[in-house]
Amino acid sequence: MWIDHRGMVGQLSDEGAIMCPLMRLVSLAVILTVAGYWEWAAAHEIVHALGYVDACAPNYEATRPAHVGDDPSDLMYAGSAPWNPTTVDPGQDDYYGANLPVECPRNLFFSAFLEPRDGIELPPNF
Repeated sequence: MWIDHRGMVGQLSDEGAIMCPLMRLVSLAVILTVAGYWEWAAAHEIVHALGYVDACAPNYEATRPAHVGDDPSDLMYAGSAPWNPTTVDPGQDDYYGANLPVECPRNLFFSAFLEPRDGIELPPNF
């Protein structure tokens, strides 16, 4: 399964494999539903495995390393409010998108593990 930028999740069907941006499977048949807690949790852990969130992120949560602390709807949030994930880096300023600070060179948008492929960036020590 996968979660796209709209918060939709693709699941396997009985008719074939899915196109998974994090695993690059061949697309044959797809069923789309709104992603739930466990789908977001799986994506959260995969993004950690890819090496995010970096300490240079503007909303980096120092008390919970590798997380952001500004928005409970963020995929990579871990703060004092309950986690309610619906978005990948709202504001695109911490780990994914166009507004990352210059001092934060790694951007999930350019990961070699996402489809459509916009980059060749690999995790640290890969």
